[in-house]
Amino acid sequence: MLCPHRVKFCSTVSWTEAHSSLRVDHCRGCSIGGCFYLQTVILGLVSQILNITMKKLTASAIFCAIIALTMAAEPRDGAEESLAPAKSHIVKRATDCPDGWTLISGRCFRYVPAVMNWANAEINCLYMGAHLASVHSWWEYHQIQRLTAPYGYREAWLGGTDAAYEGVWFWSDGSRFDYRRWCSGEPNNMFFQHCLQMNYRGPKCWDDLWCSYHRPSVCAMEI
Repeated sequence: MLCPHRVKFCSTVSWTEAHSSLRVDHCRGCSIGGCFYLQTVILGLVSQILNITMKKLTASAIFCAIIALTMAAEPRDGAEESLAPAKSHIVKRATDCPDGWTLISGRCFRYVPAVMNWANAEINCLYMGAHLASVHSWWEYHQIQRLTAPYGYREAWLGGTDAAYEGVWFWSDGSRFDYRRWCSGEPNNMFFQHCLQMNYRGPKCWDDLWCSYHRPSVCAMEI
Protein backbone atom coordinates (compact mmCIF):
# COMPACT_ATOMS: atom_id res chain seq x y z
CA MET A 1 0.00 0.00 0.00
CA LEU A 2 1.29 3.43 -0.92
CA CYS A 3 1.38 6.05 1.75
CA PRO A 4 -1.04 8.87 0.73
CA HIS A 5 0.88 11.34 2.90
CA ARG A 6 4.45 11.37 3.95
CA VAL A 7 4.28 11.27 7.72
CA LYS A 8 6.61 10.25 10.48
CA PHE A 9 6.51 6.77 11.99
CA CYS A 10 5.03 8.25 15.16
CA SER A 11 2.39 10.32 13.34
CA THR A 12 -0.26 11.69 15.66
CA VAL A 13 -3.72 10.38 14.79
CA SER A 14 -6.72 11.22 16.96
CA TRP A 15 -10.52 11.36 16.92
CA THR A 16 -11.97 14.70 17.82
CA GLU A 17 -15.60 14.10 18.87
CA ALA A 18 -16.30 17.79 19.29
CA HIS A 19 -15.56 18.47 15.62
CA SER A 20 -16.55 15.00 14.36
CA SER A 21 -13.31 14.79 12.32
CA LEU A 22 -10.17 12.74 12.13
CA ARG A 23 -7.01 14.75 12.70
CA VAL A 24 -3.72 13.57 11.27
CA ASP A 25 -0.54 15.57 11.82
CA HIS A 26 1.13 15.61 8.42
CA CYS A 27 4.87 15.69 8.13
CA ARG A 28 7.59 14.35 5.99
CA GLY A 29 9.66 11.22 6.21
CA CYS A 30 7.03 8.49 6.11
CA SER A 31 8.17 4.93 6.15
CA ILE A 32 6.27 1.86 4.96
CA GLY A 33 5.83 0.72 8.55
CA GLY A 34 4.40 4.12 9.39
CA CYS A 35 1.75 3.75 6.71
CA PHE A 36 0.71 0.35 8.05
CA TYR A 37 0.57 1.76 11.55
CA LEU A 38 -1.57 4.67 10.33
CA GLN A 39 -3.93 2.28 8.54
CA THR A 40 -4.32 0.15 11.68
CA VAL A 41 -5.08 3.14 13.88
CA ILE A 42 -7.62 4.56 11.42
CA LEU A 43 -9.43 1.22 11.12
CA GLY A 44 -9.55 0.93 14.91
CA LEU A 45 -11.04 4.42 15.23
CA VAL A 46 -13.59 3.73 12.49
CA SER A 47 -14.64 0.54 14.29
CA GLN A 48 -15.10 2.44 17.55
CA ILE A 49 -17.14 5.12 15.74
CA LEU A 50 -19.38 2.48 14.19
CA ASN A 51 -19.90 0.74 17.56
CA ILE A 52 -20.81 4.02 19.26
CA THR A 53 -23.15 4.96 16.40
CA MET A 54 -24.91 1.59 16.41
CA LYS A 55 -25.37 1.73 20.18
CA LYS A 56 -26.88 5.18 19.90
CA LEU A 57 -29.17 4.09 17.08
CA THR A 58 -30.27 0.99 19.02
CA ALA A 59 -30.96 3.04 22.15
CA SER A 60 -32.90 5.60 20.11
CA ALA A 61 -35.00 2.88 18.48
CA ILE A 62 -35.82 1.29 21.84
CA PHE A 63 -36.71 4.68 23.32
CA CYS A 64 -39.00 5.53 20.39
CA ALA A 65 -40.70 2.14 20.66
CA ILE A 66 -41.37 2.67 24.38
CA ILE A 67 -42.80 6.14 23.72
CA ALA A 68 -45.06 4.77 20.96
CA LEU A 69 -46.38 1.96 23.17
CA THR A 70 -46.97 4.35 26.05
CA MET A 71 -48.93 6.76 23.86
CA ALA A 72 -50.99 3.91 22.48
CA ALA A 73 -51.82 2.60 25.96
CA GLU A 74 -52.63 6.02 27.39
CA PRO A 75 -54.83 8.10 25.03
CA ARG A 76 -54.31 11.82 25.11
CA ASP A 77 -56.70 13.88 27.20
CA GLY A 78 -57.73 15.94 24.22
CA ALA A 79 -58.39 12.86 22.15
CA GLU A 80 -60.53 11.38 24.91
CA GLU A 81 -62.61 14.53 25.10
CA SER A 82 -63.10 14.67 21.34
CA LEU A 83 -64.31 11.06 21.07
CA ALA A 84 -68.08 10.65 21.02
CA PRO A 85 -69.36 8.38 23.81
CA ALA A 86 -70.01 4.84 22.65
CA LYS A 87 -73.61 3.76 22.48
CA SER A 88 -74.55 1.29 25.17
CA HIS A 89 -76.79 -1.67 24.41
CA ILE A 90 -77.39 -2.43 28.03
CA VAL A 91 -81.05 -2.23 28.88
CA LYS A 92 -81.59 -0.20 32.03
CA ARG A 93 -84.57 -1.20 34.12
CA ALA A 94 -86.61 1.41 35.94
CA THR A 95 -86.86 1.11 39.70
CA ASP A 96 -89.95 3.30 40.17
CA CYS A 97 -93.54 2.89 39.04
CA PRO A 98 -95.61 5.59 37.30
CA ASP A 99 -97.91 7.74 39.38
CA GLY A 100 -100.91 5.79 40.64
CA TRP A 101 -99.07 2.44 40.49
CA THR A 102 -97.61 0.41 43.35
CA LEU A 103 -94.39 -1.59 43.20
CA ILE A 104 -94.89 -5.24 44.23
CA SER A 105 -92.36 -8.00 43.54
CA GLY A 106 -90.65 -6.07 40.75
CA ARG A 107 -93.89 -5.19 38.95
CA CYS A 108 -96.23 -2.21 39.06
CA PHE A 109 -99.87 -2.78 40.10
CA ARG A 110 -102.92 -0.55 39.90
CA TYR A 111 -106.45 -0.99 41.19
CA VAL A 112 -109.11 0.18 38.74
CA PRO A 113 -112.37 0.92 40.61
CA ALA A 114 -114.42 1.38 37.42
CA VAL A 115 -116.54 -1.71 36.79
CA MET A 116 -116.48 -3.53 33.44
CA ASN A 117 -116.57 -7.07 32.08
CA TRP A 118 -113.41 -9.17 32.02
CA ALA A 119 -112.56 -8.56 28.36
CA ASN A 120 -112.94 -4.78 28.64
CA ALA A 121 -110.95 -4.80 31.87
CA GLU A 122 -108.08 -6.53 30.05
CA ILE A 123 -108.33 -4.04 27.18
CA ASN A 124 -108.27 -1.17 29.66
CA CYS A 125 -105.07 -2.57 31.18
CA LEU A 126 -103.54 -2.95 27.72
CA TYR A 127 -104.18 0.75 27.03
CA MET A 128 -101.98 1.47 30.06
CA GLY A 129 -99.22 -0.87 28.90
CA ALA A 130 -100.26 -3.62 31.31
CA HIS A 131 -102.42 -6.75 31.65
CA LEU A 132 -104.92 -7.91 34.19
CA ALA A 133 -102.77 -8.96 37.12
CA SER A 134 -101.26 -12.41 37.51
CA VAL A 135 -100.38 -13.72 40.98
CA HIS A 136 -97.42 -15.95 41.81
CA SER A 137 -97.22 -16.20 45.60
CA TRP A 138 -99.26 -15.81 48.78
CA TRP A 139 -97.28 -12.71 49.73
CA GLU A 140 -97.94 -11.14 46.34
CA TYR A 141 -101.66 -11.83 46.62
CA HIS A 142 -101.73 -10.30 50.09
CA GLN A 143 -100.08 -7.13 48.75
CA ILE A 144 -102.57 -6.93 45.89
CA GLN A 145 -105.43 -7.29 48.36
CA ARG A 146 -104.12 -4.24 50.20
CA LEU A 147 -104.75 -2.20 47.03
CA THR A 148 -108.44 -3.10 47.29
CA ALA A 149 -108.66 -2.33 51.04
CA PRO A 150 -109.68 1.34 50.62
CA TYR A 151 -112.61 0.10 48.53
CA GLY A 152 -113.80 -2.48 51.06
CA TYR A 153 -112.02 -5.51 49.55
CA ARG A 154 -114.50 -5.69 46.72
CA GLU A 155 -114.42 -8.61 44.29
CA ALA A 156 -112.19 -7.64 41.35
CA TRP A 157 -110.98 -9.17 38.13
CA LEU A 158 -107.55 -10.76 37.90
CA GLY A 159 -106.01 -12.05 34.67
CA GLY A 160 -106.90 -15.72 35.09
CA THR A 161 -109.16 -17.48 32.54
CA ASP A 162 -109.91 -20.96 31.18
CA ALA A 163 -112.07 -19.75 28.31
CA ALA A 164 -109.75 -21.32 25.72
CA TYR A 165 -109.97 -24.80 27.25
CA GLU A 166 -112.15 -25.78 30.19
CA GLY A 167 -110.16 -26.54 33.31
CA VAL A 168 -106.86 -25.23 31.92
CA TRP A 169 -106.23 -21.89 33.60
CA PHE A 170 -103.70 -19.38 32.39
CA TRP A 171 -102.84 -15.73 32.94
CA SER A 172 -103.54 -13.13 30.27
CA ASP A 173 -99.95 -11.85 30.54
CA GLY A 174 -98.63 -15.27 29.45
CA SER A 175 -96.87 -16.08 32.73
CA ARG A 176 -97.06 -19.50 34.42
CA PHE A 177 -100.13 -20.33 36.49
CA ASP A 178 -97.94 -21.46 39.38
CA TYR A 179 -99.95 -20.21 42.37
CA ARG A 180 -103.59 -20.90 43.29
CA ARG A 181 -105.84 -19.41 45.94
CA TRP A 182 -109.17 -20.96 45.05
CA CYS A 183 -112.01 -20.94 47.54
CA SER A 184 -113.32 -24.29 48.69
CA GLY A 185 -115.15 -26.05 45.85
CA GLU A 186 -113.83 -23.63 43.22
CA PRO A 187 -113.46 -23.40 40.34
CA ASN A 188 -116.75 -25.19 39.68
CA ASN A 189 -117.46 -23.88 36.15
CA MET A 190 -121.09 -23.35 37.03
CA PHE A 191 -122.83 -22.68 33.72
CA PHE A 192 -119.59 -21.84 31.92
CA GLN A 193 -117.80 -19.56 34.34
CA HIS A 194 -114.41 -18.86 32.79
CA CYS A 195 -112.94 -15.75 34.43
CA LEU A 196 -111.19 -15.31 37.77
CA GLN A 197 -112.27 -12.86 40.44
CA MET A 198 -110.46 -12.20 43.73
CA ASN A 199 -111.74 -11.36 47.23
CA TYR A 200 -114.62 -13.79 46.98
CA ARG A 201 -116.77 -13.99 50.12
CA GLY A 202 -115.37 -14.28 53.65
CA PRO A 203 -112.00 -15.93 52.97
CA LYS A 204 -111.30 -13.35 50.22
CA CYS A 205 -110.12 -16.18 47.97
CA TRP A 206 -110.55 -16.86 44.23
CA ASP A 207 -113.70 -17.78 42.35
CA ASP A 208 -114.53 -18.46 38.73
CA LEU A 209 -117.28 -16.19 37.40
CA TRP A 210 -119.07 -15.41 34.18
CA CYS A 211 -116.80 -13.16 32.15
CA SER A 212 -119.72 -10.88 31.24
CA TYR A 213 -120.14 -9.72 34.83
CA HIS A 214 -118.96 -6.24 35.72
CA ARG A 215 -116.24 -5.91 38.32
CA PRO A 216 -113.42 -3.55 39.28
CA SER A 217 -110.02 -4.89 38.24
CA VAL A 218 -106.31 -4.96 39.05
CA CYS A 219 -103.72 -4.29 36.34
CA ALA A 220 -100.01 -5.15 36.45
CA MET A 221 -97.09 -4.10 34.23
CA GLU A 222 -93.44 -5.10 34.00
CA ILE A 223 -90.75 -2.52 34.71
